[in-house]
Amino acid sequence: MRLFYTTPDFVYAGQARPGIPFICTEKMEFIEVPNDYLLWVALENPRTRSPATWQSYAEALYDYFAWLEANGLIWDATSPRNGERGGISNIALYRGWSLDVFDRQAGKHAMQSSTVRKRLSQIMRFYEWALACGRIKALPWDASRSDVHDGRLHHVIREPTLPKVPRQPIRFLTVDQCRTLLEQSTARVQPFA
Repeated sequence: MRLFYTTPDFVYAGQARPGIPFICTEKMEFIEVPNDYLLWVALENPRTRSPATWQSYAEALYDYFAWLEANGLIWDATSPRNGERGGISNIALYRGWSLDVFDRQAGKHAMQSSTVRKRLSQIMRFYEWALACGRIKALPWDASRSDVHDGRLHHVIREPTLPKVPRQPIRFLTVDQCRTLLEQSTARVQPFA
């Protein structure tokens, strides 16, 4: 799997569109559905206007699709609970693998739970988009409906799909760090006249 970004030579709807991510297989084959999604993220979704956001989504999809390719799995395979084959869904297997990857040099897990949760959330948004566009028939995880405070029904992702992230205590600056920060500050506050 390879991740690329468009150059200023890429023109879409008559305008140059540099920096849009796209994914190809190792054989340099364009993967249509995730690339359609990344194009939608970059050009249509009003909540994802920043190239840094595009990169974050692209890296999550790249990692997931590389994992699928390495394991001989298909992204749009029917969820075991919706099909007849039984077993664990691809997204649950990916979650487990992501949480278990160990960095021997650092002596710790390669990804923190918060990173895995963020990537899974982005991958799940891809699947929700694919469902809304008719690219898949069902989500590959258990989704349920829940009554929320105002009485309306909302789709809720069941908690087992996303890993729990332990709360980290807020780290405050030491007194010496505060002094250094104030000394290094070049901006002077001007009082209002």
